[in-house]
Amino acid sequence: MVSAEKILSELQTRILTRVWTPGQEIPSGNKLAEEFGVSPSTIKKALHQLTKEGLVWGRRGKGRFVADNLLPRKTWTIGVVLYDMDHLHHPLHSSRIAGIQDALRDTPYHLVLFAFSSNHDRRVEAGAGYRWLGLLDPRALDGVIVLSRQVKAVEIEELARYVPVCTDRPQLAELGACVRDDFASGSFEAARYLLELGHRCLALATVGESDHIGFAQREGFRLAVQTAGRDGACVRVAACGAFSVDEGRRVGRELLASTPRPTAILAGSHELVLGIYREVTAAGLEVPADISLVGWNDTLETEVGFPMTTLKLRAFEAGRKYVEQLLSLIDHPGAKLPVVTVPVDLVIRNSTRPPVPG
Repeated sequence: MVSAEKILSELQTRILTRVWTPGQEIPSGNKLAEEFGVSPSTIKKALHQLTKEGLVWGRRGKGRFVADNLLPRKTWTIGVVLYDMDHLHHPLHSSRIAGIQDALRDTPYHLVLFAFSSNHDRRVEAGAGYRWLGLLDPRALDGVIVLSRQVKAVEIEELARYVPVCTDRPQLAELGACVRDDFASGSFEAARYLLELGHRCLALATVGESDHIGFAQREGFRLAVQTAGRDGACVRVAACGAFSVDEGRRVGRELLASTPRPTAILAGSHELVLGIYREVTAAGLEVPADISLVGWNDTLETEVGFPMTTLKLRAFEAGRKYVEQLLSLIDHPGAKLPVVTVPVDLVIRNSTRPPVPG
């Protein structure tokens, strides 16, 4: 049997997505009860909640109608969803936010940041209206940019029912707007560069293929090896549970213990390469004399003490693209915009060199 909460959510969606348009008479309680296979009393509760929220109105003997005042009104406010406020201290995220601010500078839009509390379970009690994941009210925003990788795809789909959304996930492009960094091309260029240096035993450390970043990095890495005619050579992909320093240390120990040991490692994130670097130095090895390392995000020089070869994301540019796509979606509701791909740059520095012969 369909729960009362799911029925209420479905009826809200029909109204807010214009399946039922302003002024339209909605089906009777008995018809809805038949449709959902529930008792009329269950439908009555849902209709009462819709009336309380101002979505429908009715008169005895006249039926119920979608409220006439539901035509969208501009709030002139854009929301950005982060995992937590610590992201603002990360150079990559702060640059992305700066790009968003810059793109909004000449518009009348306000910018509001939303960050999850680690203590919040993200479940919303029935009757809480449109409070999305206990974090924000979509009705108070004209659009939302989701920058948190921890937000589930199904949660973003739920948010997109009520407000235009721009994400970085290609699998959600059908929602209307997507801006993605070209992780596949970046991984390809880094792997090709290492192969051209003469490395024949190299490894990629990244998250699993179910993650869109992990999938893209793996695909670029594999394609570079295949293009170079080295498919099946001494090539490894080390699966990480997360983009974290601890996971970098774990896969670093794993790769250093493997036979033959990789002469070059491409790490899928700032955190992973830092963890791997710490394990390399703990083992008494040197970068790049013993092992070449390529990182991401161009944020490590102060932590490792030397300029590191890196794949640099154009975070500021990406931030501007998020805004351009989202405003286009706001101005053209229901439009299916093409995915915007932001290039990734390979910056060659001191952490890579040809392998030592023998």
